[in-house]
Amino acid sequence: MPACFAQVILQPASGASEDVQVNGFATQVTGLELSLTDANTWVSNLKDFYDDVRSLGGCRGLEQNNHLVKIYDIAGAAPNYPLYELTFDLASAVTNIGMPMELALAVSYSNVSETTVPRARRRGRIYISGWGDASNDQGRPTTAVYEGLATAYDDYVDAQNAVSDFTAGVWSRVDGLVYPIETVWCDNEWDTQRRRGGRPTARYTLTIP
Repeated sequence: MPACFAQVILQPASGASEDVQVNGFATQVTGLELSLTDANTWVSNLKDFYDDVRSLGGCRGLEQNNHLVKIYDIAGAAPNYPLYELTFDLASAVTNIGMPMELALAVSYSNVSETTVPRARRRGRIYISGWGDASNDQGRPTTAVYEGLATAYDDYVDAQNAVSDFTAGVWSRVDGLVYPIETVWCDNEWDTQRRRGGRPTARYTLTIP
């Protein structure tokens, strides 16, 4: 009964490697292995999640097509090559960048029932950037955005769990286990990811006499 990890690699419109966005998603799989059919279903659920994010006003600055998903068996022996490398396209073209790309909104999720396991091993988060000006209200994400993002991730978890072989979860690297996701939340606060800061395109210099 493998625990699997999907690494989603979102392609930037800029083509610059530093603008690539990466998030991870874990799932417990019933059975001896992850079939290609189930892998394709997983990628479809991920596509639906990112399409929901795009509809909320996120994922700006990305290409529309050819986003890569690498799926691994967490317990695979080193070197741990992907079981599958699949792609997905967003439903429509993404609009131009609004706010700086280093501004992101975090979606957090946790397991609450495995009380004998330290809490830090039962919590995870992903970061979504590429938001427009309309997503910001006096320095905070709008209610529609942060509630909508939490709902989109909850819908993803529900879609995964609806697959008979899947349980969406939190991957504990320490334990090497995936714990079922039981709560999802998103705060009304932006996170800053410095590695996604843009390069300056102009400079204004004054000389002091």
